[in-house]
Amino acid sequence: MEPSVRPLVVLVVDDDTAVRAGVCRALRRRGCRVTAAADGEEGLAALRAQAFDLIVSDVQMPSRDGVAMWRAALAARPELRGRFVFCSAGPLPGALAEAAESERFLAKPFDMEELWEAVVAAAGRRTE
Repeated sequence: MEPSVRPLVVLVVDDDTAVRAGVCRALRRRGCRVTAAADGEEGLAALRAQAFDLIVSDVQMPSRDGVAMWRAALAARPELRGRFVFCSAGPLPGALAEAAESERFLAKPFDMEELWEAVVAAAGRRTE
């Protein structure tokens, strides 16, 4: 009998409602417990309210973008370094250069298999 694996607890932050819903749906189908946020401010509020294994975040968002959220999240919870998967339709801003060594990046549009591989890698788990 194989030991049971605790479901990943994932925060998805994206201002595009359709993208956010699609990513949440895909992760839930893989057994993840998912919380959604529409921008960096909501994302930080969720991070203050509960613990997450990893964060899937858009880069360009109103209110607080993914870079600002990443910096604030790491200031409050340094253990989240390496636990972000950033998604962007445009070129990554230079401000994310400091994240390049520890975080993962997906170019939009991406397929859900690519997303899952990045999530598993960020969580430090093996795919089966």
